[in-house]
Amino acid sequence: MSETDRSIGDNGGPPLDALPAMSLHIDTLMETAQGFLDGEPVETAEVAAIVAKLIDEGRKAGKDADNLRKEEAKPFDEGKKAVQARWKPVIDKTDLIVATAKRALVPYQMKLEAEQRERAEQARRKAEAARQAQIDAERAAQASADLEAAQRADELRRAADKAERDASRANKATAAVAVEGARAISLRTVWRAEITDRRALLQHYMRTRPDDLEAWLQMQADRDVHAGIRMIPGVLVKDERVAA
Repeated sequence: MSETDRSIGDNGGPPLDALPAMSLHIDTLMETAQGFLDGEPVETAEVAAIVAKLIDEGRKAGKDADNLRKEEAKPFDEGKKAVQARWKPVIDKTDLIVATAKRALVPYQMKLEAEQRERAEQARRKAEAARQAQIDAERAAQASADLEAAQRADELRRAADKAERDASRANKATAAVAVEGARAISLRTVWRAEITDRRALLQHYMRTRPDDLEAWLQMQADRDVHAGIRMIPGVLVKDERVAA
């Protein structure tokens, strides 16, 4: 990085009420920065002073730009908050109605579901019996070469086919509460994880998702170090000098 007679911060900065002026100010700052931040190390006090000035100007420009952003967004943010505040109590009531009504329906739906399972089991048994009757009739017809017995076996085959179709429909049926003009209300299964052995779970993820586990552990260690903790089991806390 070579020393030049360039200087920064001489344009007086942008007004705080115009994005174009702020953009021009930051673009000018960027051009100056590109002239000094070219990958070459800082070797003189003069260049170090210029780079330090770049840091100061960059911070100020970022703060000014963020203040402009906040000022421009403020009416929209306040308006959005006001609308949300007006409607939230009303919407919350509907959520409460739906949640409470769902809880009220669960016992009845579980009763319907049990009845549906029983009907499906009865249909399954009926289909099995019908198929066995067909098999027995076919064996008897084949053994006797009786035309009437063969016809009877064919009738039983069709009856068994129908019984199996009925059983399949019964097995797929759901216990739902019909709602006119809307979808029926039915039960669904929700799966939730309840940790019963933290050590076993940790060992499992150590084997199956070591990278994810390490990233989570790194996040926890960084949080503790940032909070001022310097002694963490399994962690080497190192210091690094950076520009303030």
